[in-house]
Amino acid sequence: MSQKDVERLRKLYEAANRGDVDAYFDGVSPEIEFHLSGVFPDLEPVYRGHAGVRRFFEQFTEPWEVLSVAPDRFVDRGSRIVALVHFHARGRDGIEVQLPLAHLWTMEDGQAVRMDAHADQDEALRAMSTENIENLRAFLETWDIRASLEAWNRGDDDVSLFDAGVTYEDTTLPDHIGETYRGLEGVARATERWIEPYAALTIALERIVGAGDRLVSIHRVRAKARHTGIEFEGPVAYLWTFRDGKVVHFRSYRDPEEAQEAGGLRGS
Repeated sequence: MSQKDVERLRKLYEAANRGDVDAYFDGVSPEIEFHLSGVFPDLEPVYRGHAGVRRFFEQFTEPWEVLSVAPDRFVDRGSRIVALVHFHARGRDGIEVQLPLAHLWTMEDGQAVRMDAHADQDEALRAMSTENIENLRAFLETWDIRASLEAWNRGDDDVSLFDAGVTYEDTTLPDHIGETYRGLEGVARATERWIEPYAALTIALERIVGAGDRLVSIHRVRAKARHTGIEFEGPVAYLWTFRDGKVVHFRSYRDPEEAQEAGGLRGS
């Protein structure tokens, strides 16, 4: 997540509402694309580039005597951000219109490169729901638990997937079942406890189940005990809970079916 991108978008809305198109263009790429929802039928379905966006503003504002599009909330998923906005306008005939709308923005290098308008705010949020899967998969497929812990302790590991207040519950290690770890430091401490008994440990992702803000990742664990040299392998699963694109809670399970049932994903 980039809070700077959210602030850049907030300034875009402020510039648009005061009619300052030049300031607006400071925050959008020359290759910007606007894809509209069709809620305003007199507008074109797609506008491209600064010239296209300038034409959009001329066509969009023409019927209205008073017009504002104000963001109520931003939902940030990294390079994509949903702005839940309130449209308020008064036509030249005196009729007022108020609508909840949503804009799904794609950001690159601090600039907006695409905006997809949605008449339904829930639809816009659903359009982002697969991003949790993609982000979790990207994290887990490159997850080397020992290397990640070392980098985490050095402060140079990418922990952007996790909320600062993330909570982890351990239900797999015999000596730590039922323990809860809070915050990024707590997750690091849990990881240290988990790998300590093993000379070698790998966790291979097999699949991810679910959609939206509740996901289950299913893995195959292979390990070699540090003192006895005994090798074993078996399944482990994690139930992940996301909020606004961040992991806020996750819990381990020895039985993948139990994890899916706990997440309401049995049979998925």
